[in-house]
Amino acid sequence: MKEIELGSLVYRKSYEKDVLFRVEDIKDCDGRKIIILKGVEVRLIADAEEDDLDILDENNEEQNSEEHDEKVIDNDFQSTP
Repeated sequence: MKEIELGSLVYRKSYEKDVLFRVEDIKDCDGRKIIILKGVEVRLIADAEEDDLDILDENNEEQNSEEHDEKVIDNDFQSTP
């Protein structure tokens, strides 16, 4: 697996890969890597532990985009005002 580095495009596993993020910073917190994330398509800043992240497979970008779009549409229908 590719190593997460600044600029990597990633998804959070714990949120079912609903938002695509770019890695903005990597911090060491008590021996754990905490990754600071910035939303690519959504205005959002988040953090996550390294093991919660999946790197975007740029070789399969079309499939990644289709899967992401389906999840966003499904989540829109499930959200409440």
